[in-house]
Amino acid sequence: KYTSGSPSLFTAYAYYPSTTNTNNNTDGIFYSSIRWGYGTHSELALDQDWASVGTHEVGHWINLRHTFENGCSFPGDYVDDTPPTTGGTIELAGCLNNDQSCSVSTNGENYMDYNHDCKKMFTQGQVDRMTAALSLPSRIMLWSQSNLQATGCALPPVSFVGLNATYCTTDTVVTLTGTPAGGTFSGTGITGNQFDPSGAGIGSHTITYSFTYPGGNTDSISLSVDVSVCTGIKEGHIISGLQVFPNPNSGLFMIEFNRTEIVNTELKITDILGQVVYRENLTHSSGKYKKQISLNKYRAGVYCLQLVTEQGVLTKKVIIE
Repeated sequence: KYTSGSPSLFTAYAYYPSTTNTNNNTDGIFYSSIRWGYGTHSELALDQDWASVGTHEVGHWINLRHTFENGCSFPGDYVDDTPPTTGGTIELAGCLNNDQSCSVSTNGENYMDYNHDCKKMFTQGQVDRMTAALSLPSRIMLWSQSNLQATGCALPPVSFVGLNATYCTTDTVVTLTGTPAGGTFSGTGITGNQFDPSGAGIGSHTITYSFTYPGGNTDSISLSVDVSVCTGIKEGHIISGLQVFPNPNSGLFMIEFNRTEIVNTELKITDILGQVVYRENLTHSSGKYKKQISLNKYRAGVYCLQLVTEQGVLTKKVIIE
């Protein structure tokens, strides 16, 4: 490496894929500073181009050998479509493939040879070998989504937050946040990045967030939301502790509540359009009441369970999945 102006003992080197090296922090590509660019620190003259050395070392890092590895003997550099060569000490002139050391013309333009004057290609076999190396344990994180995002090479997948699965028509407007930022929300009840349950109205709605990536590709994600009428009164001294469980459920659930007085009570369940799907008059003494309800024949969605008394209506949402 470059030290106080002394000539470098090497230009660059790289480690082949190795989990052991990666775990021991001895992995990577190393390049001599005096063979990088021009200036007072560099040995290179303005007419010398060693830029291909960086590409050469990256090739090693993702599992390519020199084209002259093993000389004329099998398996050579472990790539079928690179001609064998003794190479190593041979510096070819320009782009002439005039090395016949293994009785065939070498690929002098190959990045993995030592021809610094004409490096400009990998063979398809080398590309296949490098691509396979990217799935090795010590290299697979290089192109993981998390690493690409952390290094600024990729944006995160499209998503958005802030939208619940169910709302009442009386609920307030909610603000939605999309990722990556700068996309567009659409759907019933949407204004800008806000969803208004009242504006959407009773029913099931689809809210979509779309984002166009640099380059023109557009991706989107859609979520469903149910809006229903949830009018009623808060629990009072006559009926308290109304519970629905499990909730969500598959259509079979229990209701439970306490009644401090004997009053006429109607149990009514409606769908999000207000149609009654279950009705029963409850005539029992005061105290705890518990009953199993079956709505198995009805489709998945949001339902409104109501206990109707002379004092008002007590309401609970029931979600069938």
